[in-house]
Amino acid sequence: MKIYTMKRKSLLIFLFSFFSIYECNPELGKVVTETLSDAVFLSCLTGQTSKCETSTLSVVSITPDNGSANISSSPTIKIIFNQTVVLDSVSIQSSSGVCSGSVQISKDDFSTCAGLTSNQDSSSSEYSFSTSPSLVLNATYKVKVTTAVKTLYGKTLSQDYVQKDGFSTSSIVDTTPPTIGSAINFSGINVTSLNVNWGAGTDDITALANLQYKVVKDDTSSANISTIVLAETKTGADLLMDWTANVTTFAVTGLSPSTNYHFVVLVRDAAHNKAIYVVSSQTTTNDVTSPTVGTGITFSSVADTSMTVNWGQATDDATGSASLQYKLVKDNTSTANINTIAAANAKAGADLLMDWAANTLTYNVTALSPSSSYHFAVLVKDSAGNISLYTPATQATSADVIAPSFAGVTTATPNGGTFVTLNWTAGSDNVTIPANLVYDICVSTSSGTCQTTFTVNSTSTAGATSHTVSSLTPNTSYYFLVRARDQAGNRDGNTTERSATTPVENIYTNISFTNILADGWSICMQEDYSAPLNLSSIFASCTQTNLMLACRLTGDSTVILAAYGATSDVTFDTGVNSNVVHSAGGVNWYFNASQAWGFTLGSEPVNKNSCDIETSVPEKRLCWHAASSGWRCGAATGLSGNNYERLILQKN
Repeated sequence: MKIYTMKRKSLLIFLFSFFSIYECNPELGKVVTETLSDAVFLSCLTGQTSKCETSTLSVVSITPDNGSANISSSPTIKIIFNQTVVLDSVSIQSSSGVCSGSVQISKDDFSTCAGLTSNQDSSSSEYSFSTSPSLVLNATYKVKVTTAVKTLYGKTLSQDYVQKDGFSTSSIVDTTPPTIGSAINFSGINVTSLNVNWGAGTDDITALANLQYKVVKDDTSSANISTIVLAETKTGADLLMDWTANVTTFAVTGLSPSTNYHFVVLVRDAAHNKAIYVVSSQTTTNDVTSPTVGTGITFSSVADTSMTVNWGQATDDATGSASLQYKLVKDNTSTANINTIAAANAKAGADLLMDWAANTLTYNVTALSPSSSYHFAVLVKDSAGNISLYTPATQATSADVIAPSFAGVTTATPNGGTFVTLNWTAGSDNVTIPANLVYDICVSTSSGTCQTTFTVNSTSTAGATSHTVSSLTPNTSYYFLVRARDQAGNRDGNTTERSATTPVENIYTNISFTNILADGWSICMQEDYSAPLNLSSIFASCTQTNLMLACRLTGDSTVILAAYGATSDVTFDTGVNSNVVHSAGGVNWYFNASQAWGFTLGSEPVNKNSCDIETSVPEKRLCWHAASSGWRCGAATGLSGNNYERLILQKN
């Protein structure tokens, strides 16, 4: 099938022609209408989805109402659909007999049906029928609409629609609605509830006890429920009470505080004639009542740095329990700091553990300190902002008994004859951060001793990953064991041992000046390379039995090069010969008051051209001009400025 699209001009001409035909010849207009319906249906079938109605066809209402009584034997049957139904799909039987057609009426569950007539001449969403002949008196009839009816878009009912109870005919025909009773009034007005009351209606036929009432509300305007038709459309939360006999009051709950609501009551008799009371409005009261707190604060899963805080669910006169909100705060000092709503509510930062959260009755608190008492308070708030405070409670964390995790020392490196530098990878702990871990060091000259008996000989600074052990003996083998210790005093138990043998040489490179001082040395001369040596002043100040010559960048914490020995060895006069040295302690010393003062490694020669200019093992060569400024500090030669510093230290 090929579908052509009309131009706008053609469409206007067509519509004008159609309305002219319909006005002049209704029968012909009816045929055109049905043809248009089929065309729309075909358009939908061929994929023009804009032509399609997607909602399901349904029956909105049937008159007489389901369950109505005292209906005449010749009633008008009226059916209302939720959308237009094609006239050709609505078929009826003209006389009583076996049921047929898409609209049927029966008093014997559709074994047989009564005849119907209709004057309907076009498709519509409302259809009316007359019974032919009259119905039997004092009988109950039901109306059925079958799935044969269809919309302009081909939609049908999902299943046959049948009245549940039907309606009853009677020789006593009741067409008069009840008379309403006294006006709607209210009692028990509260924050979220009130009672709707009304006077009982009366009726000319239906007994007072058999009159039925319906109560509905609207949250916006009385105009939305001011007629029977409008009131009857109310469903869901606005349908407060469906048709109920012999009641004149209804308790309404689930309302909001300080809110105006509009109420109306409908009354109907046995024939389902209805009357409506005058709409009445009422405002609920303000919510000024704070919630009632639940069971008190308790604690569970208490550990060294964490715990779980629990509390019972609160209740409120207006806000449902699931909508109540809670706040959890703490204080590290005293419950007195959180024992009022104002004080607790003012907590912020680390003390505000949980801000307002609905329907939450437990919270896991972390990042606490071991063996410490903490004070907690819980606030509860309703939808109106009224707040109550749970009684503050105190709980202490458990002690930290878990030792750090640490793999142990990784290297042990000698530096001269009396120092060994130890290195390791930082440990970790469940409480103490790495920056606060310290490392205890056991030193022994026997392998396995520290593993058996761990004696602390020295301790690193917090967070260190290296440490230099001092005051060792040259040419000696040492065994080192390092263990991490947290702030609670827990020490790990690793058994990783590293060994190092101190050399005979008394030369150090790149050693901490602090470690040198810690080993008992004190400064007796300190000046930069720009000044000549003042030997008389030096010998007057440096009088102890051992001397150390050292150099560094001016003011630096690391000494680039240092060597030490007995004062008599360090100051031994070797004359002015270019390669004469005095060997002691693995160091080749040389000194002459008119030439130079310095040292090199005991296995290395010197080449004194005023000062030592030899290039082998340069990092272990130091030389100062004795009668002038300069000259070398390790591999750096030709020094004469103030960026390098000469040091002489002494100790007994």
